[in-house]
Amino acid sequence: MLTMLLLMGCPLISDADIDAKLTPQGDSVVGDSAAGDSADTSDSTDTASDTGGNDSGDSADSGAVDADADGYAANVDCDDDNASIHPDAEETWYDGIDSDCRGDDDYDQDVDGHRASDHGGDDCADDPLTPPDVLSGYPVLIAADVHAGADDLWYDGVDQDCAGDDDFDQDADGVRAEGHPDGEDVDGTDCDDLDPDAAPDRAEVWYDGVDNNCDGGNDYDQDGDGYCPSSYLGRAGCSAYGADCNDDPVSLVLALNGLSALAADAIHPRARDDVYDGIDANCDGGDDFDADGDGYASTRYPDELGAVGEDCADDDSAVSPAAREVWYDGIDDDCDGNDGDRDG
Repeated sequence: MLTMLLLMGCPLISDADIDAKLTPQGDSVVGDSAAGDSADTSDSTDTASDTGGNDSGDSADSGAVDADADGYAANVDCDDDNASIHPDAEETWYDGIDSDCRGDDDYDQDVDGHRASDHGGDDCADDPLTPPDVLSGYPVLIAADVHAGADDLWYDGVDQDCAGDDDFDQDADGVRAEGHPDGEDVDGTDCDDLDPDAAPDRAEVWYDGVDNNCDGGNDYDQDGDGYCPSSYLGRAGCSAYGADCNDDPVSLVLALNGLSALAADAIHPRARDDVYDGIDANCDGGDDFDADGDGYASTRYPDELGAVGEDCADDDSAVSPAAREVWYDGIDDDCDGNDGDRDG
């Protein structure tokens, strides 16, 4: 009876109606093949980033691909197949891999445009964490200031242009500059570090204006007596008193008539001149055998040719062959050998 009442009071429901009620409205399984979406790939609310290539077929899924699952999508990860490479990775320099995806040269750590010399480049200081060791008093440098072609400031202790030369030997003559101590406070001895012909071991070339051997001497005063040859009067260090008539210190100047030889430094305008030795020691140009300056050489002292003069009293300028005889004064004024016999 109950069965009949139910059949009479309720409408009949078909099997198709039951199936429609059990299936979610609007959900189609056709084309829903994404591995990461359990069933519904046309769901517009699915925006999470996909990993491992999952859900790439879901046209409505806006999440970026992160194939290596390192937390960085392919649009910022320069190698999305390697999880150790991403923008926050620690860079390992000189391995050829841009680990932090910055796009810089892996062999140019200080980013100065020059690769490290240890890796085929011309940069001798490529580590930005190790600044160049500049000596006190010179401008501070960073690693990027040091590379081939850089302007090298001499004597600061840094080979800034990476040329491999000694920073304290600008003229490359093998002798370090004087007045520029190195990092160990050792000074050089090169008195002119711009001239490779000047150094303590060089031979001196006289009268060229260069102190070749760095002895501090006047290049125009070879014998060191303070007087320079006439051609160099007025040069620095040369006495204005007069010219040196013998500036060669190599050998002694031999003297005549048993007198002493002289060194070159004893011959100059203010030297004492001993007559009859054949040496013009005071450089006055006078006759060394004419002591009284009357124009006649002494009859007592032969010159370098062995010749003697006619002045019978070379210490008295009033006595000479040209003098007028004063009779009976006891002086042979005219050096003719006769003072007491006027009429001959």
